[in-house]
Amino acid sequence: MYLIDSTKLTEEELDKFSTSLKEVMGYIKYPKDKEKLLEFLRTDTHKTIEMNAARVIKMITNTPIEVSEEMEEIEMCKAIDDLILESESRGRMEGEKKGEAKGLIEICLEMNFSKEDILRKLQDKLNISMQQASEYFEIYGRKTE
Repeated sequence: MYLIDSTKLTEEELDKFSTSLKEVMGYIKYPKDKEKLLEFLRTDTHKTIEMNAARVIKMITNTPIEVSEEMEEIEMCKAIDDLILESESRGRMEGEKKGEAKGLIEICLEMNFSKEDILRKLQDKLNISMQQASEYFEIYGRKTE
């Protein structure tokens, strides 16, 4: 039995694979280096891969890519680009929510609201959990006190 550590494969060794295992190994090779992963996926031979290979990648790397039952291939570059856009969008939304929380906490503190009232207002206005409201208060309530 042979075991392959895909993270230690050289480009030459990776090129020896002639099936979709090449794409799977290439994807797994760059788990933390997104630039190299995108570079690998953008080469002509890796742009589209078999759906079974995509399923393996999804399971092994826990990548939240959409795997369709109807399609035979998937465009990995597009799938990764979509994931990046989604991640950026979530980051912007989280930043906006933090800004709203900070402003609300500052105003409520200026108006001498109790911590409990501020936490309730955060929950109501931002539609967040008590835990998240408490975390925001710990971050932004202390700076303004």
